[in-house]
Amino acid sequence: PHWQVFKKHISCKDWQDYLEICTQIDPKVDKWKETTRNKLRQVVFRILAESKYIDNTRSRKLLPVSLVPQIRTYLLNNSEDYVLKCMEITP
Repeated sequence: PHWQVFKKHISCKDWQDYLEICTQIDPKVDKWKETTRNKLRQVVFRILAESKYIDNTRSRKLLPVSLVPQIRTYLLNNSEDYVLKCMEITP
């Protein structure tokens, strides 16, 4: 959704919103301790930074996604137009 409205950063509020969605899917999420939620946020933001979706874990600026040509070809050949569109959207 952030690229769709061209927000440039992921905020801690975005993380809270995501956990609320997860709670709707599985109510057990609501019972997680705050330390668990914080650690999970830390790990997820680190994964996003290491995979170059965000610049770093502090500013959390969204980076343009570059698709490996083989993945783009695979998605095209398998009629995954929606997935491709989502992955290629940039401001």
